[in-house]
Amino acid sequence: MPNASECRGWRSIADLFIAAPKGDVAFIGAPQSEKSLTPGRCDLAPKILRETARRFSVYDIESGADLAAMKIADLGDL
Repeated sequence: MPNASECRGWRSIADLFIAAPKGDVAFIGAPQSEKSLTPGRCDLAPKILRETARRFSVYDIESGADLAAMKIADLGDL
């Protein structure tokens, strides 16, 4: 997902997603659609999290950590 960030001046978490099965961290979507006491659309969560990742930088200003070298293996949804 190259150049996936909404701001071209910085890299986003979405830039770290790879389709390959190997990565430092794995992202597995678990769309839950079971009935609940409170209404919600948890089944939409994996898609929304992947889209929202474009808005988060790979740099954490509070800790000074740069995650740019990390790879996130996107293993799809269950």
